[in-house]
Parts: sequence; C-alpha cells; structure tokens
Amino acid sequence: MLDPMSSPRRARASALLAAMVALSASACESLQKLRVYFRGEPGAARLRLDIVPAVGLTIAIDGRVVGTASPFEGEDLAPGAHKLSIAAPDHFTFTVPIEIESGTPLKLRVALRRVPPEPPTRLKVTQPREPKTQPEETPKPVALPAGVTAVSLTIAGDPSTNALLDGEVVPSKILKIDHVTGELGMGRLRVGYRVGAGGMLELRIPDDGTQWFRDGEPVDPDARLSFYRGKTRLQQIQPNGETQTVFLAR
Repeated sequence: MLDPMSSPRRARASALLAAMVALSASACESLQKLRVYFRGEPGAARLRLDIVPAVGLTIAIDGRVVGTASPFEGEDLAPGAHKLSIAAPDHFTFTVPIEIESGTPLKLRVALRRVPPEPPTRLKVTQPREPKTQPEETPKPVALPAGVTAVSLTIAGDPSTNALLDGEVVPSKILKIDHVTGELGMGRLRVGYRVGAGGMLELRIPDDGTQWFRDGEPVDPDARLSFYRGKTRLQQIQPNGETQTVFLAR
C-alpha cells in the first residue's frame, strides 16, 4: 500500500513546522525582553529621580552614595524600605523613607529648597555719653539753722579769676558759707556744696562732661567729697584740654 503523502510533501511540511516553532520561540524571547525592560528582573527594584538642581548632587541610598547628577536611575535595588538622601551646596538636604516594590519602578521629582543668605552683620555704634544738663533755675539757698556756725573757706587759683559763692562774686577769696546747700567755685570751675552736722562740708562734683581730679586722683561725676579740715586741690579739664585748678583751705 502506498503512503498517501509523498516524500516531497512530507519534507515541505517538516520545514514549515520547524519555521513555526522557531518563530514561536523568537516571539517568546522578545516578549520576555520587553517584560524585563518595563517591569525589571524578578526580585529587583528600580528607582528614577528627577532633581532640581541637576548637578553637584550627592544622592545616597541607605547612607551609600549612588549618584551625583539628575536624572538618576537606580536599578537592581533590593525591594523593600530604604532611606533616600539628596544634598547639594547652598540647599537644604532632602531625606525621605521610600518603599520600592519588585518589578514596579518608583519615580520621584524633588526640588531642593535653597538656604537663604545670612543677613549682614550690623556694627553696634556706641554714642558718646552726653553730659547731664544743669537745671536752668537753681533753688534758693536755705540758711543754716540757728546755732550752727558759718563755714569759712579760703579759695585760691588764677588771680585774674573771681571767686564765686551762690552766684555772687567774692573779691576777698574768703568764702563765708552760711547756707545749707549752694554752689561755690572760681571761673568755670564750680561745685555744689552741703553743710552737714558739726560743720562737715560736702562737695558735689557735677556731671558736666569734663574730667575732675582731687589732689591728683580722678573723681567720678556726681561724686561727693567730704572736707572738714586742712587743704585740698580740685582740678577740672575741659574736652578741649583747658585746665583750671583751685585750692581750698579751712
């Protein structure tokens, strides 16, 4: 009995079957490549970052630096939780936890916030201390109580300068103080006074913007100097260097 399919026909059928098998295998291989490209290798994860600024970056995953520029693509990352950190000069560091799934690419866009410039340092300017202004009106002197002896005080200095007591010129240079409080001096040098118990004389140095010295020692403004017996020397130096000296004795 003869074979219904001749040898040439069997050969053509075998060749067609082999071509179909090869085409099917090629199609499966192409499909597998596409699946790997879009979904990644089984068990691996992918990360894509678009960052502003795009250069000068330090991209770190779990503390390990993995890139320095944008866009950044990280492949073959282990699926699961990671810590992403992005830093750039003059910008705040961006840190965030991320979760990457196997075969599913994670895409992030990050714009780093710029660090504001520091304000300029302001220099503190110290204004010169202005002297206290003296009151225009001086209260009227109060006479010493009855039974209290007036204080006699000799004042000496520049012979061409008049001695002053409570605003009055004293030509003799011998001051007879018969008030509780007042002012004495010579020329521009003037101090306040107060007569205390037992005839103790207290001299008050004004805060007038000048330098004062007693017997060569500096004296602070508003200082109160006790003077009972003996001699003392007061010296006043103006801001322009002009100096005036008086000697007091009692």
